[in-house]
Amino acid sequence: MANMGWRFKVEESSLLVVDMQEKLLPVMSDAEAVLRNVFILAQAFQQFRRPLVFSEQYPQGLGHTLPELLAGMDQQVSVVEKTRFSVAGALAGFKSRTIIVSGIEAHICVRQTVLDLLEQGKNVVVAADAVASRNPEHRQLALDELRGRGVSVASVESLLFDWLEDSRHPLFKTIAAMLK
Repeated sequence: MANMGWRFKVEESSLLVVDMQEKLLPVMSDAEAVLRNVFILAQAFQQFRRPLVFSEQYPQGLGHTLPELLAGMDQQVSVVEKTRFSVAGALAGFKSRTIIVSGIEAHICVRQTVLDLLEQGKNVVVAADAVASRNPEHRQLALDELRGRGVSVASVESLLFDWLEDSRHPLFKTIAAMLK
């Protein structure tokens, strides 16, 4: 169950990017904004040296993770192929206490993954401006349901500044520049 009322510490977190694939993203509502926000999250996790996992739903038919998301990654990044809508089963051994979830589609793969992660006892945060569905109403319904189940929902910018905690943090200027 998610802990409410506290800020999420980057040193306790991993990032999960769900199905940001070549043939899926172009049909999503707000695709450009979601891609930008997922890119910022992934780059920030690289700066903080935290684990990243990308999932791919049936890549033979839907393509692979967008190359621009994987470009320049200087640490090992896991890519998990799946046919199940939830990728949580592949994360059962993850040591991170908190999983930040982003990706597509909010009302299918993201939703099922988040619910399964909760059952695993993880703290889950959905980066609201880094998830999408083809229909914006479906995205909103998923976010509302997840909030109602105790999942934390935050903006990318809120998460990044929680992790920095102070403008004197060594990564402050780097992270702030990503947001411009």
